[in-house]
Amino acid sequence: MNRNFVACEFGEERGRVMLGTLHADKLTISQVRRSANVPIQEGEALLWDAAQIYQDLLSGLRDVGAYDEPVEGISCTSWASDYLLFHADASFIPSIYHYGDRRTFTMRPEFRTPPTARSSNWPSRNPNG
Repeated sequence: MNRNFVACEFGEERGRVMLGTLHADKLTISQVRRSANVPIQEGEALLWDAAQIYQDLLSGLRDVGAYDEPVEGISCTSWASDYLLFHADASFIPSIYHYGDRRTFTMRPEFRTPPTARSSNWPSRNPNG
């Protein structure tokens, strides 16, 4: 018997919906849908196109549904340095600023650099070190 799992990934430049199938202890992964993740310019702001990302996600999930196989789980991951704000009714609050928006350039340089690339003089979180 096959066990199917869906993984959705929303990266810096593209989004993907993947189907993982586990059969007899063997995992097979296939890309169901891939889409461009293109930011939009609104005035001076660079924003994520959340509506398009959402539509691409739904299209990918519909494609998975067309296989007519049960899915045991869905997992989603996204570009980690961005966030959404929500109203009390769970609708998101626009605008969703892209990591490349000019407002992020005012951040302290050490916060713009991924932790793995930071120099060894980065302050330790260990109170003894």
